[in-house]
Parts: sequence; C-alpha cells; structure tokens
Amino acid sequence: MGPAMARLPSLVVPALCALAAACAAPARADERVVLRFADSASGPERAAARRHAGVEDARALPAIDGVQVVRAADGGAQRAAELLRRSARVLWAQPDERVRIATSLALPSVDSGSEFPSQWELFAGNFPSA
Repeated sequence: MGPAMARLPSLVVPALCALAAACAAPARADERVVLRFADSASGPERAAARRHAGVEDARALPAIDGVQVVRAADGGAQRAAELLRRSARVLWAQPDERVRIATSLALPSVDSGSEFPSQWELFAGNFPSA
C-alpha cells in the first residue's frame, strides 16, 4: 500500500464525520461515533461490539456502504471510539467532530501560465524529504 492509500482514512474520516452529523440521530457531536465494521462481521458480532462500547442507536449512512453512526452516553464518544477500535471486527471508529469545509478554493487554471498543476504534490502535502 502506497503512502497515498495509507493517508486515505485520515482524509476520509473528516468528510464522513460531516456527513454523519447531517444523517445521525439528534445527539450532540460529543456523543456520536462514526465507525465501519469489517464486511465479515456478523450482526451478532456487531451488536456485541456496540454493547461492549456502551453505544446505541446505530444508524447506517446510506451514501457510504458499511458506515454507521452510534450514540455514546454523556459525551463519551472518545472512550466509546477507543473501545470499538479494540474489536477485531471494527475497521475504524472515530468520534464525530465538527469540521469546517472551505466554501471556495481559488486555484489557478492551467491556462493561466501558472506552475500550479506541476506542483500538485506540494498542495496535497507530499513534501519531498531532505
């Protein structure tokens, strides 16, 4: 797996959290956890992992296959996410966090004579090592 694929969860999770906030049960953000079970996890295994972490109200995100939003009691999303991550059947679990998405990003066009297109690696955070 290349470095770009290794970074994929860190790029996808904030977007999932924003989507989860819109689709989840009405709960405070510090109570919500976004998670993904392994495809091989059975219904009873998923229920046991949720029960062990003390979460409830599992809701699927229809736009993202296999992703669920659950509610932890009393602002315990961080602890619940940690407990869920310990399960062999959970691929990842992340407390829901409010993110700010830029409304516009002014990028120079290819026709402007800018060198921007050739510097994509820098924009994406792939800085060359010294």
